[in-house]
Amino acid sequence: MNILINIKEILFSPYSFFQKVKKEKDIKLAVSHFLAVTFFGLFMLSFIFSGLFYKIFSHTWVTGLRFFPKLLLMWTLPFFLVTLLMSFVLSGVLHMFIKFLKGKGNYTQTYQLYVYAQTPSYLYGWLLVLLQVKSSVNFFNLISWIHVFILLLIGCQQIYAFPRWKSVLVVLFFLGVSVVSSNLLQSVFGIVMNIFNVSFF
Repeated sequence: MNILINIKEILFSPYSFFQKVKKEKDIKLAVSHFLAVTFFGLFMLSFIFSGLFYKIFSHTWVTGLRFFPKLLLMWTLPFFLVTLLMSFVLSGVLHMFIKFLKGKGNYTQTYQLYVYAQTPSYLYGWLLVLLQVKSSVNFFNLISWIHVFILLLIGCQQIYAFPRWKSVLVVLFFLGVSVVSSNLLQSVFGIVMNIFNVSFF
């Protein structure tokens, strides 16, 4: 399936999309999809932050764009690689929980479920971060995560034929794992930003 077609179906026809996913034999398409949407999301975040940083220090967005290439190299690429690695780890943890609930699928299907469900957080999560910063309203970033949880719920029902209560358990488990992994990633981000601050200021 084409990545753009995937995105369209994930956003607007998730039930039929996850039915099609069951026919995928390996994770090649899922990995390609994840690489594309993840890099796009992180690229846009870097672009936004490069401008916001300089805006905070009373400079202009144009000045911030000069800062963008180094931010891209020092933050986006390392974070991109960490996110890719974590996708395999977190989908493995998720797969063990699904097996605990007597799910009959294999790791490939769980990885596909994890990756495709993550699409909203990278596709438009950066825009919600911008709105949150500009408006000082804290709930904008939750919108993409709610969308992710809905996709997980639908995916569990379509791929594993889980009843709704089991799908809800998977979503709640994923929420807990996400909180832990997010804290770890934020720690990594903090270390990178410390290095970054030393380099620039």
